Amino acid sequence: MSDRAQPAASTHEALLEPVERRMYLDLYAALPETVERACGISISESDRSLRLTCRGANHPFFNRVMGLEVGLEELGPWLDGLVEHYRGSGIGRWMLQIAPSDFDPALTPVLAARGLVPLRGWAKHAARLDGGPLPIEERSCELRIEQIGRESADAWEAILLPAFDFPAASAGWPVATIGRPGWLHYLAYADDEPAACAALFVSSGVATLTFAATRSEHRRRGAQTGLIQKRIREARRMGLDWIVTETDDDLPEKPNPSYRNVVRAGLPVRYVRTNWGPPPPAS
Repeated sequence: MSDRAQPAASTHEALLEPVERRMYLDLYAALPETVERACGISISESDRSLRLTCRGANHPFFNRVMGLEVGLEELGPWLDGLVEHYRGSGIGRWMLQIAPSDFDPALTPVLAARGLVPLRGWAKHAARLDGGPLPIEERSCELRIEQIGRESADAWEAILLPAFDFPAASAGWPVATIGRPGWLHYLAYADDEPAACAALFVSSGVATLTFAATRSEHRRRGAQTGLIQKRIREARRMGLDWIVTETDDDLPEKPNPSYRNVVRAGLPVRYVRTNWGPPPPAS
């Protein structure tokens, strides 16, 4: 299903972790002040980690820390500060994301002592664009796919916000990237009805597949496969070196269609980044 046995995951970390960080920094740079105030959004950056906070969304996607800021000997007090930060912000669901090269088994008891448990990991996918054709499994798409501009911002956002659980007050934030340098946006149409959305972020020769979502009534029609292929073709046309993305890990008890779509499109899993946080509420 994937090439999880990839050697030297750290070589891919050196590519994938910085480009994801640049994407989120640019997303937050586009944040409208009205949304920032309404949702209580803030970002804190250091050399080694990035902390995202959104008081208006009790969800780990918006409340997370990417990377360890300190070494093992200083980890306990630093974690205590994180726990207090999110607790003081009224946020019960947040996560700390640790790449494989930063994870030491000795971290586990320190994390557990703060009530943090392993959550579902994020699979990091990457493929070179300059090494011949990607091994894409051809699959049909019934929908028409187009690159869009500001005139289609409302339609794009109407698909994205509920799919990603963005708070209602965040309307106007993700679409602020439409027309911003380094961003390209797409819609898939069923006849004339917008059915699925996606975006491409370009930075330092790397294209990132992001913000992909499909309306429930239009699933299983190949929308995401078509959107992935469209963005791969665009990245090749631009002469970029790599195409990358991340998905929730694909687990026997929690299968992930997005993970499988990306692997079928020729982007293998290079490593899985672990996520730690408070135990999720019982479903």
